[in-house]
Amino acid sequence: MNNPSIENIYKKIGLNIKRARERKNPYVTQEKLSKSIKMSRTSIVNIEQGYQRVLLHTLYEIASFLNIHISELLPDINENETIEIIKSSNNLSMESVNKAISSIR
Repeated sequence: MNNPSIENIYKKIGLNIKRARERKNPYVTQEKLSKSIKMSRTSIVNIEQGYQRVLLHTLYEIASFLNIHISELLPDINENETIEIIKSSNNLSMESVNKAISSIR
């Protein structure tokens, strides 16, 4: 990962997963979560620390196991972060970014 804004999203997702897992039940370990979604414990550690990107279907599996809505795992990001992410990940012009933002408002 080489974009700080995108890295921050994955760090926030990882922190949300960790908090939700610990809040669910102190006995829901990384090991139990990893077995339930058929991933290695190391992958769970890396996801929770924001070092590994998590796939959308994996987020659904995690949310399902924790008995929460997937939205609880997604970070809130502000408009400036959204613009930076769109710009950097797609190499778009500012005009294209503004059109994209306008379409979702």
